[in-house]
Amino acid sequence: MKKLLFCAVFILLSVFIFAQDMNLIESDHYKIYSEVSVGQAAETAEVLDAYFTFFNKYFHFNADSLTYKMKVKIFKDKDSYDSYLSEIIPEKKDSFVFLQYNQPEKSELVCYYSEDVSYDKYLAHHGFIQFLKTFVPNPPLWMQKGFAIYFEDSTYSPESKTVVYKENLDWLFTLKKYLNNTAEGYENSIIPFPTLLTMNVENANSSIDVFYAQSWGLVYFLLNSSDNAYNRVLWDSIKALSASSDRKNNEISVIKNAFEWVGKNDFSKDFAEYVDGIKTFPDLVEDGMDYYSGGDLAKSEQSFVGALTLRDDHPVPYYYLGLIYYAERDYMMAEYYYQTAIQMGGEEGITYYALGVNDYADNRFEDAVDNLVSSYNSDPDFYGEKAVALMVQMDKEQPGFVTSYLETLGVTQAQIDAALSAF
Repeated sequence: MKKLLFCAVFILLSVFIFAQDMNLIESDHYKIYSEVSVGQAAETAEVLDAYFTFFNKYFHFNADSLTYKMKVKIFKDKDSYDSYLSEIIPEKKDSFVFLQYNQPEKSELVCYYSEDVSYDKYLAHHGFIQFLKTFVPNPPLWMQKGFAIYFEDSTYSPESKTVVYKENLDWLFTLKKYLNNTAEGYENSIIPFPTLLTMNVENANSSIDVFYAQSWGLVYFLLNSSDNAYNRVLWDSIKALSASSDRKNNEISVIKNAFEWVGKNDFSKDFAEYVDGIKTFPDLVEDGMDYYSGGDLAKSEQSFVGALTLRDDHPVPYYYLGLIYYAERDYMMAEYYYQTAIQMGGEEGITYYALGVNDYADNRFEDAVDNLVSSYNSDPDFYGEKAVALMVQMDKEQPGFVTSYLETLGVTQAQIDAALSAF
């Protein structure tokens, strides 16, 4: 009896010591325990409250029905995280994990802090799983994983204190590969939809790539299809969920109330056609370049703007948008896009040269010379002659204007003559 009493006291003491090591912040919907700092706990609480609002715009759960606040634990590093989980689950986890218990208030999202960009992605992904399973403890697996992937690239904006949705196409290539295999009759193809809608964890893990890709693709298709009937399938699926049902009965309810009326052949065909039409960042850039080469500036601009909605840190779309606006004689917008291309790490020789040409066309000779000199300095072998030739042309229009610049660059008369002959 004394031994049992000692064990009980030891466990309680361990919990008490653990609680002392964690900083606790409570928000509208969460209790955040953080090993990192009070500030980090407060920041996470603010972020997750915003995600709660964001997720619920899709699901419309009754937030007032919650009788407890969701628990989140953030460990200072991966080692601390692994040490904590080793006492609970047998295998190591590379990302975060939602631990679900029969007593819902004891369930917890367990995380480890990192400066890596994956931290925000994991928080959005697993934060959604916690959100969904808090209201519906046993949802269909495709819905749980499909929405988690769909949301995981979204970001929190501290300025507006809201979550901004960002499209995630990480699984598109994989999904297209499996769809192509299906069309060609390969065994390595997509999962039949009746099977996908009732898949359990064990079966999903046995074909994890196609399960992840297809679950994401199904959510993406139902949300974004231009056919309102398919949008309705998703909303009816969510409405069919019950907090008191087990997973199997929730799956049956979703199929009966949302999918039963859908023609299986038409659905699979429409799904495949829709996915085939989704453009990735490289697709849109390639389309934009082709349209530009063909002289269709409007479609080219549309493609590059679309590319930037997927990835706004790549210089190529900005550079081509600069070319498009230059062709349309909107020199100020062209300058903005060229400058942004440089900020994003674009090739300086060609972009500074384009800026110089743009300034010259806009009769801003001083700015033109500055940019042409930068082009010359960045890539003298390739853009040196072009930059010098344009500066000499400017000097003809305004004699003596660029002489000092050419002297500063150490350009000889022979080089000037060679540049002019190549201009």
